Amino acid sequence: MKDIINENKKDVQAAKRDKKAVKKIRRRESHKFLFDMVSVLFSRG
Repeated sequence: MKDIINENKKDVQAAKRDKKAVKKIRRRESHKFLFDMVSVLFSRG
């Protein structure tokens, strides 16, 4: 039983880490999107 619980803990920690990584990537992508919008506006202006 203990082994199973330990494995589950590892899985949960890995999932949390993945979520954080996904958040970072999403944030970076949204920043890129904002910069693209701004550059398009400036190039038109």
